[in-house]
Amino acid sequence: ANFDELKESFFFDVEKNQVPVLKKRLGEVCTYLEDSSTVVEGYHIYGSPWSPRFYDWGFNADRGEELAGIWAKIPTESDIVITHGPP
Repeated sequence: ANFDELKESFFFDVEKNQVPVLKKRLGEVCTYLEDSSTVVEGYHIYGSPWSPRFYDWGFNADRGEELAGIWAKIPTESDIVITHGPP
């Protein structure tokens, strides 16, 4: 989602600036999608955490050109699109 502080503290060692350890923390039970896709049982699923700017929350972008550029990256072959806010 868009709470980047939680994401950073849970998935990263911020002090050591280590590479994300998402796969290690989440194991094999789920797939983390951040502006990326996966295929499950033939369905192309795309996930993005971005939403219109709201205070100083994480994964916020300005409405208009900035968000349009993010949404333009959604692959056209996507069957399911998962976002924090509607594209």
